Amino acid sequence: MLQSIIPKSLPQFAWTINGLSRESIEKIHESVLDLLQHIGIKIEENQRALEIFHAGGCTIEQHNDYGIVKIPSGIVEDCLRKTPRNLKVYGRGENSGYEFKLGQVTFTPFGEQIQIIDPKTRKIRKTTQKDVAEITRLCDHFDQVAVVQRMAAALDKPLGSHPVFNAQAMFENTGKHIFIGPVDAEKFRIIADIAAAHAGGREKLAQRPLFTTLTCPTDPFRLEKNCADLIIESALLEGGGFVSSSVPLLSMSTPASLAGTLIIVWADILAGLILGQLARPGTRTFLSNSGTMMDLRFMGSDYGAPEMPMISGAIAQMAQYFELPSHGTGFHSDSKTVDAQCGYESAMNGVVAALSGLSIINGLGALELGYTFDYAKFMLDIDMVDNIKVILGGVDLSHEEMALAMIKEKGPGGEFLSSQHTMERMRQLSHPKFFDRRDRRSWMQLEQTDIVDKAYAESQKVIQSHTPPDVSLDIREQVDEIIRKYITDLG
Repeated sequence: MLQSIIPKSLPQFAWTINGLSRESIEKIHESVLDLLQHIGIKIEENQRALEIFHAGGCTIEQHNDYGIVKIPSGIVEDCLRKTPRNLKVYGRGENSGYEFKLGQVTFTPFGEQIQIIDPKTRKIRKTTQKDVAEITRLCDHFDQVAVVQRMAAALDKPLGSHPVFNAQAMFENTGKHIFIGPVDAEKFRIIADIAAAHAGGREKLAQRPLFTTLTCPTDPFRLEKNCADLIIESALLEGGGFVSSSVPLLSMSTPASLAGTLIIVWADILAGLILGQLARPGTRTFLSNSGTMMDLRFMGSDYGAPEMPMISGAIAQMAQYFELPSHGTGFHSDSKTVDAQCGYESAMNGVVAALSGLSIINGLGALELGYTFDYAKFMLDIDMVDNIKVILGGVDLSHEEMALAMIKEKGPGGEFLSSQHTMERMRQLSHPKFFDRRDRRSWMQLEQTDIVDKAYAESQKVIQSHTPPDVSLDIREQVDEIIRKYITDLG
């Protein structure tokens, strides 16, 4: 069993949530080792995946259109050891590198929402490639977003082709690293070609990987064909990496208990990790939860529920135990608009996920069970991220910050407003852009503009004014030709 890790990078008295003790983590992990060895993982319609598992030392029970893979605990532990700890990803921008460190968190939108509240009409509609481009540009502007996860689908393009057009829009509108869901192996290869065009060739792409694949094992204990293909393709691409993101639904695909759900989620995450490491040891892998509970009254995936960040937070701590990067859901709301429910749910989910140490927290701008993106919510979420980062910073007990000499000097009844110490630190305190802190009298003297209206207006201002790193005409033509050939081959 690998040793538990306490991140040394956290400052003294940093605020964290330790929902799982070391003993709890080991209990979950050892239970999953037993299940993987004795009941196994179902691999559907993917002989290549079965052959990789078999070559790696797993036992295969072959059936007509699927196989059951039973994984000895020694193979699980060996694959965990081979998974790289110190990850750095790149975008096409000059200073786009981002290194994942234990205890350090970043934020990004949720994955592939299919609806958007139009910022001009305020009516809901399907997402388009233009939406993907503009939201990506918005993400490129904010330092709070270190990596950009595909947040919408280019549904105005030919049926089923949207991942390719998502990639085109995203690479052109950010210099940051991209997390994208190709859906299947064919579109993965097209997206890899697009990434290579932006990188300057496959060799340079291997040295500075520009994208990471998003894929989801199917609960419980199952890797369907496309998921297994994407893991294998990501592993075989030099410099490639993937997110193994379980999508549990409490009461439906997992037990109604959080403990039972964590067992299945951890097993499915490990199944993806093991396949990737057996395909190519050292493949970049992020351990992820993208699921939540199902409210049986309404039969929906409740992303605003407290169970969601609890599962993601638990996976973050499991990942930290093995010194691996994590990824998961946070900042979601089940509200259909930016209202009080939205504010409460987003803040609750975001704070819990961040304090748990989740490496990548997605959900910025996400409404309505993860179906809908909203610009105003995104902007308000960014404000909340700044506040959360203040909390994550903890309490610095250094000599300078304790300011004992100044406190003694000021003495009883002293004031600190005019001190140099205050002048040097006042801008380090929280300063939200949209959340109003004025007293009522001052507030009443201002023009009464709703906070949501302000957020919508500011989002459009950023989109119009921000310029992402330039893409040369030659690269644009290469990408256009890649897509033109892909569409022609589709018929």
